[in-house]
Order: sequence, then C-alpha cells, then structure tokens
Amino acid sequence: DQAHQTNGTNIWLIVSLVGTFGVLLATVYLIVFRRTLKSVAELQKGINTIGLGNLNYVIDAKRRDEISELSQSFNKMTANLKEVTASKTDLEQVQGSLRESEQRWATTLASIGDAVIATDTSGKISFMNGIAENLTGWALWEALGKTVKEVFNIVNDQTRLEVENPVAKVLEKGLIVGLANHTMLIRKDGSQVPIDDSGAPI
Repeated sequence: DQAHQTNGTNIWLIVSLVGTFGVLLATVYLIVFRRTLKSVAELQKGINTIGLGNLNYVIDAKRRDEISELSQSFNKMTANLKEVTASKTDLEQVQGSLRESEQRWATTLASIGDAVIATDTSGKISFMNGIAENLTGWALWEALGKTVKEVFNIVNDQTRLEVENPVAKVLEKGLIVGLANHTMLIRKDGSQVPIDDSGAPI
C-alpha cells in the first residue's frame, strides 16, 4: 500500500511538473508570439503608409529582434528613396527651366533679321533660322547634324580660295570672330552670294 501510494504521489508530481512546464512554455510562447505579431503589424502598417506615398513616415524599431532590424532597414530604404525622389523633382524642374530657356533662345534667334546658324561644340549644325535657310539654300531638316562647313561653304571673292570658317575659330578661342572682307557664300545650288558675318559663342 505504501509503495502504491508513493507511486501515485510520484505520478501526480510528474503530471503536475509537466503541466506546470507546459503552462510556462505556453505563456512564454504566447508572450513572444504576441510581441512578434505586434511588431509584424507595425511593420505592415508602416509599409502600407509608405506605399501610399508618405515617405516621411518612420517605422518604430525600438525592440531588438529580427523584425526591428527589418524595420530599420526599411527606414533606411525609405530615406534613400526620399532623397532620390527629391533629386528627381529637382532634375525635372531644371529640365523644365532648360526647355523654357531653349525655347526662348530658339524664338529669339528665329526672329533675328539676319541669317543665323548655330552649331554644337563639335561644329555640327543644331539650328538655322528661316533667313539662313533662304540664304544657304539648305532647309533646317536637311542641315541638322551636318558640319557647318558643308552648309556654310565660304570662299574669298577675289582669290576663290576657301576661307577659314568662323565657327572653328569660335570653338577654338571662345571669342567673337568676324570674317574678312570679300567673303562669298556658295549656296546649295552652286550659286554665290557676297556676305558679311561674324561668329560668337553662345
């Protein structure tokens, strides 16, 4: 009877210990699980807020766990994205200003009463006004991208020798350059017209 009673007591103690241990494990699991769920919920809320365009939102990352590390990484990514977005906005504003400036530049040059030919830094034609088209015999769409020497072919009126193109001098020296007297322009159709001109850096 004593042995039987002792065995019963031992079994009851073992069951009690296992039960207590199980309850302890369940309690710890629920606490950790709830904290993890809360962290995940906060992370999800932050992601949704940022996804809606609020790049000023910062995800709370006070805890020291994997979710917190993920939140910190997400905050860094959002900060970088904010900088890129700001840079893109600045770039778009600069591009808009540049387009407006180019439009004013083109409108001004187009309205000048003299023939105007503009080139890029490699001497290829990027713009001609209507008077330049009439004078050279080249339409702008034909002349675009051609070297200025092909369209603006000039020679000395007396010697018929080729005259150094003012664009080359402008590109070389960056100064306003004038042509010598007795300069003749050979038009696209081969006809010739005396001209007086100058070149200047824009």
